Amino acid sequence: MKFFYKVKFNETGMIEKSGLLPYVRPKLPDREALRTSVMNLFSGPKLNAATPNQDGLSGALAAETGSPNRRTVLIATMEYEIEDWDVKIKIGGLGVMASLMGKNLGHQNLIWVVPCVGGVHYPIDRVAQPMDIIVFGKSYRIEVQYHSLRNITFVLLDAPVFRKQSKTEPYPPRMDDLDSAIYYSAWNSCIAQAIERFPIDLYHINDYHGAIAPLHLLPRTIPVCLSLHNAEFQGLWPIRTSEEFDEICGVYNLDEDVVQDYVQFGQAFNLLHAGASYLRKHQKGFGAVGVSKKYGKRSFARYPIFWGLSSIGSLPNPDPTDTGEWNKTLLPTEGVVIDTALEAQRGELRIAAQRWAGLNVDPKAQLFVFVGRWSQQKGIDLIADVFFSILEEDPTVQLLCVGPIIDLYGKFAAVKLEKMMEQYPGRVYSKPEFTALPPCIFSGAEFSLIPSRDEPFGLVAVEFGRKGALGVGSRVGGLGNMPG
Repeated sequence: MKFFYKVKFNETGMIEKSGLLPYVRPKLPDREALRTSVMNLFSGPKLNAATPNQDGLSGALAAETGSPNRRTVLIATMEYEIEDWDVKIKIGGLGVMASLMGKNLGHQNLIWVVPCVGGVHYPIDRVAQPMDIIVFGKSYRIEVQYHSLRNITFVLLDAPVFRKQSKTEPYPPRMDDLDSAIYYSAWNSCIAQAIERFPIDLYHINDYHGAIAPLHLLPRTIPVCLSLHNAEFQGLWPIRTSEEFDEICGVYNLDEDVVQDYVQFGQAFNLLHAGASYLRKHQKGFGAVGVSKKYGKRSFARYPIFWGLSSIGSLPNPDPTDTGEWNKTLLPTEGVVIDTALEAQRGELRIAAQRWAGLNVDPKAQLFVFVGRWSQQKGIDLIADVFFSILEEDPTVQLLCVGPIIDLYGKFAAVKLEKMMEQYPGRVYSKPEFTALPPCIFSGAEFSLIPSRDEPFGLVAVEFGRKGALGVGSRVGGLGNMPG
């Protein structure tokens, strides 16, 4: 049978693909409509406090961070955590990694650029000189303030274009339309200006979101590294005609030659390709990594935009809760001991999870949990398809699914899971939105559902596996290896 279906064990989940770029979106509207749209996005209230002297800020930063030999690294993320203000903006996989950097890189100075989102109160700290950015040849102002915490200097950007997003949805809903193009243009322009304000040693790019910021500094170059959390998303806009090409250059305020040399890939304006091109042109193709042992190799083989690089390195899957100093001698080679005390509490933790979700209370139930984006990539549609029969065959099974809807696969799965809740009351809980989960969900689960078709990292597998839950899913990408 294996021979008939040509089944072969795939250790890294790589599939070399070729073909045309996917269709991304219809043509941009006319220029006058664009100008009106842009003006609406940038008109709004300003911060009303005095602007401090920039030299004073540099002195304060030096005093707070100690030795002048410390490395200064700039990161820019839309997911973030400001601990002393109790501000948490959708801490998903990328946000968790950024938060870990902020908490555990005390030996470096960290400049962290973040956008202010709607519905969140931000105290006024040190109001800085505003940033003026250019979109379609017109200047727009972004209000800026700085906030220091330990070795971190937060650079908070405040403008209506950023405030349109929320704490649970910090990203534009699409990444191929005009509004998202304006958002990412403003975002990258502000990152570039932040790089100019601080004496940084390295700009750490995470995915495509801030990949074109260094292009605004040309011909000056800076050292950069590129972390690939999910290279499936690249930030694409069509440039099939000269009109589309001119429009997108106007939105991003980039010279046509720069766009052709760094950003354009086929007939698409590709943000992630800009990051890869920068590494290829200025760092001999060095500086890109994937966020799991397999994902670097897999991305290098799968996506043509990376083929100009020398290689893509790999990072291990960390456990976000295990932040102690690593010692190889602590790793057991045999005779792993089961934590019997923790296992004895699992029934109580499962009851807590069931009560949180409104499920029937049963400490012996087999609780399956899915936490993640509801999309084709994450395989939520597979869960919605197969669990009707599983629930029918085994009365001890319970299902809990939580996460935001991303695409039509997620929308269709949400409809099926809603019907499943009606058909099996007290045994199914479905909440298709981003939700902060209590620890009992991870500790009380018997199984973690990870049916991803493509999984760069597998953070959920690490979080559930660390608590003793068994993962059920595909051995692709970052999955397949359980740390600890």
